[in-house]
Amino acid sequence: MNDTWFQTMAALYGQDYVDQLNQNNYAEPMSEEVFKFPQDTYADFGVLTEVWDAPGYLHIKNEQGTIASMSKAHYSWRAKEAHLKKLVGRAVVTRTGAGWNHKEWFSSVYPSASLNLFAIADDAGPKAQLQIIRTKVAFYETKRWLESQLEQTNEQLEEEAERYRKELEQLTPRERAELLGAAAELDKDWPNFVENPNRALGIVGAGYFGGKLGHIDKYFAMRLGIDTTKRKRINVNITNRAKKNYVRGTLPEYDDQPVIAALKKSTQADTKGQWVIASIEPGELNSEYFKQELRVFPQGVKDMVKPIDFWLEHHKIIWDKVNAA
Repeated sequence: MNDTWFQTMAALYGQDYVDQLNQNNYAEPMSEEVFKFPQDTYADFGVLTEVWDAPGYLHIKNEQGTIASMSKAHYSWRAKEAHLKKLVGRAVVTRTGAGWNHKEWFSSVYPSASLNLFAIADDAGPKAQLQIIRTKVAFYETKRWLESQLEQTNEQLEEEAERYRKELEQLTPRERAELLGAAAELDKDWPNFVENPNRALGIVGAGYFGGKLGHIDKYFAMRLGIDTTKRKRINVNITNRAKKNYVRGTLPEYDDQPVIAALKKSTQADTKGQWVIASIEPGELNSEYFKQELRVFPQGVKDMVKPIDFWLEHHKIIWDKVNAA
């Protein structure tokens, strides 16, 4: 955070807000244990004492008064805020994306008891360290997901089953066969995903077809607020399996936004045989999200022809409804 940034924040939100941020003493080390890798950094943050949101940012503070921040650019900040508040009073570990100062920023927060950075052997090389940490993260996220499933009501489970039934009905016989084939292929290849969970997965949409939107571009824009029209790949950190050919994971380039992605092997000439994302949905708050999406688009969106800005605008419209529910 440089002087220009603070001046801008003061102009927008007042000097009191900036003074609160400036209570950090960045000369003091935030943690005793830090693991830096090319794509991310994991650091012991200490005991989480406070969580609050302010215009544009979500903030956390530890017992030493250190403040770290996360942009609220993506919908997932709401779910993260709720999760962080459950961790107040506990020692935590932060993950920060590549190129960001881990003393000032965070993308995700995990309880130290689950990751236990201090238990990683000093003589473990970087590759082993990274594999150990990612495995611990995967176990933790899987546990969280299973707990959330147990908390679902029968009504919520029935709504989810009905939604997937309707999605299947909209598929052509060829698409249904592809779905079954993709699930079998993923079963076979799953050990490789466990060993290498960070993947650059293909997006066969506008990036391949001269700017013409595919349904995958619409889903990324409407559900996640991400413009993929100039992208052919996106980085995904896969944490665990879901149903059929779906996986759960996060988007490390977008504040670890949680997602559920349907995968299949591409049949397109340029990407044939590679794993690509066939469909994407939010990984948290998804029951409420789909309730609102169906209210806005009761006939579905797959065949609607609209520019990317239309879908990005409806991302805000739908998520405003989700957050207000």
